[in-house]
Amino acid sequence: MRYGLIGLLVICAAYSGVITAALHGFGILQGRLDVRHAVICVVLLAFGFCSIAITSERVIVYSNAIEVVGWFSRRKLMREEIRGYRIGRLRGRTGMVPYFILVPLDQNVEDLALPEWLHFQTLFRQFLSDIPFIDEEYSN
Repeated sequence: MRYGLIGLLVICAAYSGVITAALHGFGILQGRLDVRHAVICVVLLAFGFCSIAITSERVIVYSNAIEVVGWFSRRKLMREEIRGYRIGRLRGRTGMVPYFILVPLDQNVEDLALPEWLHFQTLFRQFLSDIPFIDEEYSN
């Protein structure tokens, strides 16, 4: 699994919330753990869990399809269902971070956005070689 810097910071914050709650619960830390601190610990834990779930997506490239699998979702597009691909842009610390968006033929089906951390391997490049690039502004 790959985590960005922000993901690692969130995970550390979540674990520190859990550890703080446990230390208060066992009476090792002085003072009482009030409801406000308990809620903060739970929120940090939930935020960390969601961050891990989001960054745990993986992309599976088949010869005739591509699939994005996460903890809460699974999405697959067959090659013949893909109209083309375009490049999306996310604002990042170092500027705009590009990522691929696969556009299906059926306009009632949502675009498939590939994770921005996707590495360009030979198999992925071969998969995209027959799929046209869509230069126009298009969104579902």
